[in-house]
Amino acid sequence: ISYDGAVYKAHSQVWEAPEILNVEQINDAGFSGDSYEIRFYYQDPADTDDYYLMQTTDSEENEFSITNDQFTNGNLVNDLYFADKEQVGETIFYALAKIDKNYYNYLNKMFSNAAEAGNPFATPTGTVKGNIENSTMPNNFPLGYFHISKRSQITYTIQ
Repeated sequence: ISYDGAVYKAHSQVWEAPEILNVEQINDAGFSGDSYEIRFYYQDPADTDDYYLMQTTDSEENEFSITNDQFTNGNLVNDLYFADKEQVGETIFYALAKIDKNYYNYLNKMFSNAAEAGNPFATPTGTVKGNIENSTMPNNFPLGYFHISKRSQITYTIQ
């Protein structure tokens, strides 16, 4: 990409996420039993180290999280979403993307910086460098990461 007199380059392998196999709702969940637990299941491949980016969107929030298969390699895995009883009838969106280790590490640093500052757009406490290179001025690197993946996604209505 050429922008404002600089040329930026990046590359990524196309990753395919595992299929979301099932959604399960558990009523009367949580410590007080007044919430719902929604579980999104997918099968992690056994022969590789895998990293994932998850997105969950409801009527009020759009949340992202990351995980790896260090303790779940080759197993049926579930990701959790908790809902209040007031959310019955609400549709939530869930997406799963497979990412590489470098992107996982980048997002881990970004999420950590955002949590420490209380704001994802706050000045980072340290340099967080992505995989985008400024080939015109190498010391003037951009903030960001280039990634391509085929996501698995599903919508679910809380019952």
